[in-house]
Amino acid sequence: MPLRHESEKWQFVEGKAREIFGNFGFREIVLPILEKTELFRRSIGEATDIVEKEMYTFVDRGDESLTMRPEATASVMRAYLEHGLYASESLVKLYTIGPMFRRERPQGGSASSTSSTRSCSARRTRGWTPKSS
Repeated sequence: MPLRHESEKWQFVEGKAREIFGNFGFREIVLPILEKTELFRRSIGEATDIVEKEMYTFVDRGDESLTMRPEATASVMRAYLEHGLYASESLVKLYTIGPMFRRERPQGGSASSTSSTRSCSARRTRGWTPKSS
């Protein structure tokens, strides 16, 4: 848990990032911390270190596999498609600020570590239309 003075610094940096992104026409997208595991398996790849070793995954009470987001791209694209953002604009510029969760591999001789980092990520997506099923 960050100390008060550290929280104020983070809020300052995030505020500046929001200001700069806004000046360039980016809009903030708030993403869920928990997503269905399948989203990351499909987008990152089943046989990658992230999926196999670094993600925090658990099964909830309803027997659904959930993962704490290790990165933002898959969640941004899911939201982009689910909410039909491709239909409203030819160029969508989004950013997100928030924690990403990965289990880091120990560096030579050190104990295992857990990582939760605050990230700022910006994406531009041009008018892509999904195939209809």
